[in-house]
Amino acid sequence: MIRRCRFIGKPDETFPMLETGKIYKLTIAEYSRGPLGWVIGNFYPVIIKPFQCPYRSWETFDRNWIIL
Repeated sequence: MIRRCRFIGKPDETFPMLETGKIYKLTIAEYSRGPLGWVIGNFYPVIIKPFQCPYRSWETFDRNWIIL
């Protein structure tokens, strides 16, 4: 899914090009964790474009991004 998101985190060594407060157009994929993850609803997001960045959970994603 393609979403407009505002970056609320802080740039770091891995992604120094991100600007706090800037809106980005992100392509986000959602994957299930483990063979039965889709059954129990254990999903995690991965930003695919414009860069690749996996997150452990939607909660950790929400610490850095606001979906608009």
